[in-house]
Amino acid sequence: EEDVWWERELARGGRGMNVGSGDQQLEGVWGLDRSKTGERAAGGRKFTGATPDVTGDAQDLPLQDESLDFVAARHLFEHLIDPVGALAEWRRVVKSGGRILVSCPDQARSHTMLIDYTHVHAYTPQSLSNLLEVMGWSVEETQEFAVGSFGIRAKKTGVLL
Repeated sequence: EEDVWWERELARGGRGMNVGSGDQQLEGVWGLDRSKTGERAAGGRKFTGATPDVTGDAQDLPLQDESLDFVAARHLFEHLIDPVGALAEWRRVVKSGGRILVSCPDQARSHTMLIDYTHVHAYTPQSLSNLLEVMGWSVEETQEFAVGSFGIRAKKTGVLL
C-alpha cells in the first residue's frame, strides 16, 4: 500500500532527490544518504548496505537554489535531529510550486520510538502537517497506510508562517 502511494507520487515526474535514501532506489530519482556506498547503519538498515548516488546531509544538500521539482523522504523524518533545519534546506532547493513527499511512522498507531532507538522524533499526520504548514508548505494530501505509517504530499508556498 505504501509502495503504491510512492509509485503514484513519483509518476508525477520532475527532477527530484530521495533524501536519506539508504538502500532504497527510487526509479529516476537521485538518492542522497550520509552513509557511503556499502556502509551499514542502525535501526532498519543494520543488515543492508547503503546505495546512494550522492553522499551528503539532509540539511546541507549539494544543490543550487530552486533546482528540484521535489524532495522525497521515505522514513527519514523521524530520524532527523533538526527537522526544521531540514525543511528550510528542502525549501531552498525546491522550485516555487514544487513539492515534498514524506512518509513516516504514525505515533498514534505505532510507538516506534520504543522499538527503534534511532527515531528521535515522533509524528502523527496532524503534527507533521502542522509543522509543514508553519515552514511554508501547503499540505495537499495525507494518506494513512495499513502498516502503521502515513505519507504526506505538500507543495511549496511563498509564505512562511
